[in-house]
Parts: sequence; C-alpha cells; structure tokens
Amino acid sequence: MRYVLEFFTVILPHPTKFCQYFILLIENFNLYSDEDGVKHIRIKSRPNKWHENDCPFCHKSCPAYDKHSSRPTTWRGLDWGGILVEVEYQTHRIICLEHGVYVAEVPWAYPGSRFIKDFDLTVAWFASYLPRSTTSYFMRVDWETVGRCVNRALHDLEPEHSRRLDGLVNIGIDETSYKKGHK
Repeated sequence: MRYVLEFFTVILPHPTKFCQYFILLIENFNLYSDEDGVKHIRIKSRPNKWHENDCPFCHKSCPAYDKHSSRPTTWRGLDWGGILVEVEYQTHRIICLEHGVYVAEVPWAYPGSRFIKDFDLTVAWFASYLPRSTTSYFMRVDWETVGRCVNRALHDLEPEHSRRLDGLVNIGIDETSYKKGHK
C-alpha cells in the first residue's frame, strides 16, 4: 500500500492539475484483495471536461441525454507489479444528432469494451506472436476475450485494413510469384 501511495504522490502530486494535460483525471483509488487473494487497485477517474460528452463514433461533443448511471462501470487495465488494475467511472448517455442516444465515450477505452485501450493493444501484440491460449494465460483473460481484444485494436494496429477489405487496395502477390520475378 505504501508503494502505491508513493507512486501517486510522486507522479501525480496535484491530481486536479493532471486533467489540464491528459484526458483522464484520477479522483481516488482503493487497494483491496478479493476472496482468491488476488490484489486489485481500483482507480476512480473521469475524463476531463473537453472529452466528457463525446460521441463514441464521431468523437464530437454532444449534449447530455441523462445523468450518470446508478452503478459505476469498471474497465480492466494492465497489471501493475502483479496487481490487477481497474478503472472505474459512472458513465452517462449523450444524444448525438448523427448517431442517436449512446453511452458517452471514455477516452481510455474502445466503445463497448470493458478493457482500457492499452490492455487491448497489448493483448493484440501478444496474440500476433503467441498462441491464443498462451496469451490468455499471461494476460489473465478468457480464451475468447483475446479475439475480441484483437478485433477492437485492429484499427489502431493496421488502419488501412478497412480499405483492403472494401477492395479498394486489393493488391496481393504471393511469395512464389515474387521470387519468380512476377510483379
């Protein structure tokens, strides 16, 4: 517990000034152990004022549709020294003129995800080099969750992928043809 307090007091001496530069404001944190003996740190946070009412699809600022939900939403983060990190925030809905009523975007997670973006990107990186079962073991997630994390992170890892799927840039030469000199 002492190391956690030292981390937040050294790195974030003034949490209220933290939101001026970053998109996440840390309000509070709680360190606890679950019934299995696994340690968790739950960080209560919120987006800064500029990103509070953003649409998850067009990223435009929209008017609020209702107040915060009754229960806070929790996103899983990357482990920190063997401690499971969770980010907690009470989400609310916004009304976008283009897309309708949706839950406001949180800048640290992909829409519809219960993991932060760094977690999804790390799982996708592991999955590109390791089997899915090994990735799920090291990241402490379900086997099927690895595929969902890869799908969410695919746009950040390979932004031109959507154009190739549409057939706009559908150029492909296999290795054998290339070695024979075909272009």
